[in-house]
Amino acid sequence: MKKVSQEEFEKLIRQIIEGERSEGSVIKELETESRTFNNKISELSLTNPQLYYEFIKARPYKPKERKDINIRGFVIEVLKSGVTVEEICDKYHIGRRTISRKIEQLKKSDKEEDRKLYELYKRIAYKKAHSQKLENADIMKINALKSEDVIGMSDVERRRLELLEIERQYQDLSLEFGKEVAAKKMGYTPNRIYKLLNELYRIEIERSQSQKSQEQASQSYRDSMKVDGIKPVGNEGQKSEKKAVKRKVHVPEQEGR
Repeated sequence: MKKVSQEEFEKLIRQIIEGERSEGSVIKELETESRTFNNKISELSLTNPQLYYEFIKARPYKPKERKDINIRGFVIEVLKSGVTVEEICDKYHIGRRTISRKIEQLKKSDKEEDRKLYELYKRIAYKKAHSQKLENADIMKINALKSEDVIGMSDVERRRLELLEIERQYQDLSLEFGKEVAAKKMGYTPNRIYKLLNELYRIEIERSQSQKSQEQASQSYRDSMKVDGIKPVGNEGQKSEKKAVKRKVHVPEQEGR
């Protein structure tokens, strides 16, 4: 990696945050690779926490592949709702190419019910595309389908749990065999373990920062309730307000909002 001062590196990160530069162009300028660059970014959590938090807020962690999509639930919703695939994609913020790949996976599924759902979906899609009337048998099959959730556990949370399990196994084995042997027994190189734990480290920092932001927002709301209170609507509200002024009624803190 090209040698630059901490100030110069932070200036480059600031340019990425503000959209003046892409990560790719900065990595190229620093004559390094993504892994080394990301490690350098992680160090900011210690040397400049504020800049690090701004960076992960602007460019949050995203797994390479979405695993929170229940493709059966998606296809069933398309069939039962009668709307287009594009509309359901927009509803759940899913890319069209991602859905196309996952639908094709139903065709290759080991489960017969998945393959039958795929065949029904393709048959209905063909008939709609060619403005053909649906047969009663197909309508009955669609009506018999039970709706399922389309989105399950978030990709980030799923990945976090996977990495936490890897971390647990690695720590247990390290105590008994040492780090290098532990990594080998798990089917990894020490360098790969380091990379995985670094990924977990970033997810945990972002998660902690998100929870902190939510707590601050909640506290700000509760503080504002102490000052403003909640006034009833209509004439009753006017009476209550007058009483509050005369008696200086204290409005209790609103919990659970």
